[in-house]
Amino acid sequence: NPMCGKKVAITYNGNTIEATINDMCAGCKYDHDLDLTRGAMAALVHSSASERYSGASWKV
Repeated sequence: NPMCGKKVAITYNGNTIEATINDMCAGCKYDHDLDLTRGAMAALVHSSASERYSGASWKV
């Protein structure tokens, strides 16, 4: 995957984090979906709940 190793800025509800793309999201429904680690998700949404969120934007 040519995206592996690239940095991505993810914004949700006015909060932005930076993460590194490690692999394809095999279980994701759409090509533009992201599967975050628990730590990245907690930093982005300020919650440790394991849920699906929509409305985030991201760019490489």
